[in-house]
Amino acid sequence: MVNHLQGHSLLDALTGQSFTGRASALTEGERVKTIRTAKYRYVSYADGRELLFDLETDTHGYHNVANRMDYAQALAEARHLIKIERPIPRSWAY
Repeated sequence: MVNHLQGHSLLDALTGQSFTGRASALTEGERVKTIRTAKYRYVSYADGRELLFDLETDTHGYHNVANRMDYAQALAEARHLIKIERPIPRSWAY
C-alpha cells in the first residue's frame, strides 16, 4: 500500500471480487471543489459561488439549480458532503 496517496484500492473491483465503493467522488482544482454523486454535481468556488446540477434531468449539466427552492435539500446534502471530505495537503511542487 502506498501511504502518501489518498483513496482506496480498486483491485477487488477489477478482479471481480466483492467491492463497495463510495457514493461520491471529489475533484479539486485551484480555488474550486466539485463533488459528484449518482444524481448531482455540486461545484463550490472559494469566492462563495456555488452550482448544483441535477444529472438525472440535465445529463450534461447545463442548468444550475442551486437557487431553486425545490433543490434546497439536495443543495444542503451536497454542502455537507463537500465539507466532510478531508483531502491530504499537496506535497508536490506545482
